[in-house]
Order: sequence, then structure tokens, then C-alpha cells
Amino acid sequence: VFYYTLANIAPKLCSKLRAIQLFAIAKTSIILKYVADIVLKKFMEDFEVLEKEGLTLEIVSFVIRGTVVIASGDNLGSTYIGGYKAPSSAFRKCQHCIATADDMNKEFNSHSFIPRTQDTHDHHIRKGLAPDVMHDVLEGVTQYEVKELLKHLIGEKVITVDTLNGTIETFPYCYSDVQDKPTLISQTTLNSSDHSEKQKVRFLPIMIGHKISRSDPHWQNFLLLCTIIDVILAPVLSSSIMISYLAMLIEDHHTEFIKLYFCAITPKFHYMVTLSRMD
Repeated sequence: VFYYTLANIAPKLCSKLRAIQLFAIAKTSIILKYVADIVLKKFMEDFEVLEKEGLTLEIVSFVIRGTVVIASGDNLGSTYIGGYKAPSSAFRKCQHCIATADDMNKEFNSHSFIPRTQDTHDHHIRKGLAPDVMHDVLEGVTQYEVKELLKHLIGEKVITVDTLNGTIETFPYCYSDVQDKPTLISQTTLNSSDHSEKQKVRFLPIMIGHKISRSDPHWQNFLLLCTIIDVILAPVLSSSIMISYLAMLIEDHHTEFIKLYFCAITPKFHYMVTLSRMD
């Protein structure tokens, strides 16, 4: 499914459903057989006309021109648009650099990786594909860490499943959060791969922060992740200092995470690292 939205409207309106327009639907089998170019051909031809000739508004005799600014999608969708192999089978799994899976597990500083460039790909594909913050950060790293954190806290008897579920049920949510409040947990959900834990990241510090020692490194690492999310989702990062600050936070978080939790990290941890190199 392909959608488009205008880039020159207020950021707070961009995510509204009325600002998102459907322009194409195609089965995955068609995309795999004929590549996305066939599906997008007419759309891109129309945009080429808009870019070169523009659209004249007769009322004020004003010509409006436009172009495609960036393509945004989940990781699998972006690999098809970019012409990459699917992440599951690719030797180099990142759209923005040439890191291998082994590299991703060892290095957490974006400057340790060689970026994909116009010279190596004939066109600047890295600048055309936006990072997928929702799937990589909110539904990827965040839900992974929340589950590991809860397993740690429950295992150390800092909290219990019943206590946390009771708090989730009785917490005074505001009207905008009632329909999207965190789901109740069980040992089954803590060991599964569903994405419901992402909802807890906003509420956990308020719900259970008073029960946890400030010196608990697992909790401190989680709070560091919360800070990273605030920076990533900020409407504007006004200086290169903030970008460097984000890179430092991500490196510190990932380095500590692999020390605290005895589990393999996923490629989405690496995709977070590349966020500080988006230009």
C-alpha cells in the first residue's frame, strides 16, 4: 500500500488521517515480480510534470511546483523501494551503511561504519529513504528493552505481575490515552515477540519508578532510553551539538544494554545508531 502526504504543512497535522492520501495498492507478489517501479511509474511521471512544469493557479496566476522529498516505510518496504535484498537474507542489512550483522553487534558509534554513498550506488539512495523510527525504536528497541527490564524487576521481586497489572488497570489515564493504554502482562507475553510493551515506556517511570532503587543499572539504562526517545521525537534538533549528544546517548545505552542483559541484540539497535548520521 502506497500513500503520500504533503511536507509543507504543520508537523502536528502530518499524522492526521485526512493529511494522508492513498495512491496505489499492489500485492507483494506483483512487487517481487515486477519491482516497485511498475507500480510507481505513473505517479512518478505525474510528479515529474509537477516538478518541471508546475501547476498554474488561474485565480492568482501563480505556478506551484513540487517534488518527492523522501520515501518512508517499514524496513521491508524500504528495501524494496531502495532495491536492496530483504534484511533477513542480506549480508549487509542496513540501508544507510555497509555494516555486517557482526559489525552491528560490536560497534555502537555511527562513525565506526562506512555510509552508503552516491559513488557506490550511482544515486544517493541513503538520502532518499527515511529511517523508520516507529518500527525501529518504538516497536523495536523499546518493546525489547521493556520486556527484559520487566523480567529483571519481577525476577528480583522488585515488583510482581499482579501489582503491575493492578497499577495498569487503575492508573488515571488522560482521555487521549484511555483507548491506547498499556496491555496487561503475563509470563507468556513477556516471553513472546508481540509489540504491546511499547505502550508502557511512557507510563512506567510514573507507575513504578518509586519502587525501584535509583542505583539499579537496568532502570537507569531504561531511563536513558526514554531520554533518547525524547530527543529523537523532538520537532527540531537545532544544532550539531544535539546530534552529537544523541550519538553519545545511543552509544552509551547500547554498550550498557549488552552488559546488563544476556540476550542478542537485533538489527534495529543498529538502525538507531544510524539516526545520528542522517543528513
